[in-house]
Amino acid sequence: MDEPNIIPAPEFLGPMTGHPTLVARFHCPLGCGWWHEEPTDPGPARLPLRPDWTIDWEAHDLVLKARDEAFRVGVEHAIAEHYRKRHPEH
Repeated sequence: MDEPNIIPAPEFLGPMTGHPTLVARFHCPLGCGWWHEEPTDPGPARLPLRPDWTIDWEAHDLVLKARDEAFRVGVEHAIAEHYRKRHPEH
């Protein structure tokens, strides 16, 4: 089962929408007009190699999971900080 989180569904922006980079924009769930933008492309993931020069897919999966976790934590922190400052009653 997934653990609950405070992240609302994002709006994706990029060059096709007039935004200079690819980002996910997360709006305040309470509708106050605030938003947080988080880059969606952290760059290429490194492919860990074994001593025989084959790709270590287990390590690669861990790298990708760590990147996903860092994205989630960054968004949750921004929203929690916004709630603390603008919506302390919630």
